[in-house]
Amino acid sequence: MVLLRVLILLLSWAAGMGGQYGNPLNKYIRHYEGLSYNVDSLHQKHQRAKRAVSHEDQFLRLDFHAHGRHFNLRMKRDTSLFSDEFKVETSNKVLDYDTSHIYTGHIYGEEGSFSHGSVIDGRFEGFIQTRGGTFYVEPAERYIKDRTLPFHSVIYHEDDINYPHKYGPQGGCADHSVFERMRKYQMTGVEEVTQIPQEEHAANGPELLRKKRTTSAEKNTCQLYIQTDHLFFKYYGTREAVIAQINTTADEKGPTNPFRFPNIGVEKFLELNSEQNHDDYCLAYVFTDRDFDDGVLGLAWVGAPSGSSGGICEKSKLYSDGKKKSLNTGIITVQNYGSHVPHKVLEYYYVPRVPCSSLLHFLHLQANLALNKLLPQIEIHIFFSTANQG
Repeated sequence: MVLLRVLILLLSWAAGMGGQYGNPLNKYIRHYEGLSYNVDSLHQKHQRAKRAVSHEDQFLRLDFHAHGRHFNLRMKRDTSLFSDEFKVETSNKVLDYDTSHIYTGHIYGEEGSFSHGSVIDGRFEGFIQTRGGTFYVEPAERYIKDRTLPFHSVIYHEDDINYPHKYGPQGGCADHSVFERMRKYQMTGVEEVTQIPQEEHAANGPELLRKKRTTSAEKNTCQLYIQTDHLFFKYYGTREAVIAQINTTADEKGPTNPFRFPNIGVEKFLELNSEQNHDDYCLAYVFTDRDFDDGVLGLAWVGAPSGSSGGICEKSKLYSDGKKKSLNTGIITVQNYGSHVPHKVLEYYYVPRVPCSSLLHFLHLQANLALNKLLPQIEIHIFFSTANQG
């Protein structure tokens, strides 16, 4: 009888452990919980926060229970994320865009906690840092297509994220031969020399010097050009949701949209981005939702030794194939072998492998290379644009 009770207790304990770790979302997330709260109420709170005059009304409150604990979020609109020059461009106009959906905050009463994300249509998406680790919240339909779900969001802990690329050949970065081809190509750039007549040079000399002094004070600003293709927009669904991630082009068939074709290899996709002139920007990235061959998650030109082109702030020039390209470019996909890739996986995987770096870590790792061209204090202003549409 005692043995039977012990066995029952052990089985109950095992079942409890299975419930904690046995609810996978996809191959990247071993365990998640569904999250449901009143989205209409949160949307109304967001609208009040947008119009807030008093200090108290500027805060947005969200309370819910998940993963055995209570989350008592207190958040405020984050107006520092976007620069004053933030733009959303289409083929024929610049849109006035409301960036009020971005929030930062903390868990009330929990010292050292931090939250960041967006509130769109009454749903919070983002991350929450706690004493017990970081939790991630995303819309449920991003992973689960069943419209009859009793919850609208999913929440998972960083410890439940699986990194299949960490152990063994699970894809992620391109084959070594790809990097070797890129390295050789970077060596073929031709510098363009612009000659100025002697008298014109003398006449304009002081003015040129004044301009150099003026612009040197602005060299602590690094402007980024970020665009997405139509597949990325299709996956996230709305302009607000996409801008909460990056930004968008919704146009699929426009003849001037270089990314309109569905079956583009990763090298060609990077080339299409590089064929655009990005001289006005330090970096130019395209985000997509494509399942590249061999599970490649991204690719980028990176800084290299003297005599080679590529990397942050590289200007466009002519190369051995007769094409003028910008090699300050990169591409990232959020799909891998049919599964949506969580942001945390992209961040983790790209840190040690610069040639296929994600945007933020690419900037972090390349900062030292930029110090010869920029001042140490690098303020990042992000300009968003859609790909050209027909």
